[in-house]
Amino acid sequence: MPIFEFDRYINGTLMAEGVTIEREPDLTSAMRAAVRRAARGPRGEVPVLVLRQSKTPLMDDPTGPRASATEALDASYAAARADTSKFRRGPPCQE
Repeated sequence: MPIFEFDRYINGTLMAEGVTIEREPDLTSAMRAAVRRAARGPRGEVPVLVLRQSKTPLMDDPTGPRASATEALDASYAAARADTSKFRRGPPCQE
């Protein structure tokens, strides 16, 4: 199972401890778990979590190539842009 590591920021400052998620099957589940586990700041400030860059592959598919979480996110963003690009193209709406 992949391991996801998140840096934790409070008021723009990187905190010493981050959040490590080891028992979630995918990035979406890991993000949800990290939000539940991340500690708030001393005055109740909401933390900002950032997926930590990793040089080791985080996702391993036995039938295909390995990809890091960053590569998977880049592919997701590219797919989302491709899906929404058709909405920006067409002629303006006329009433």
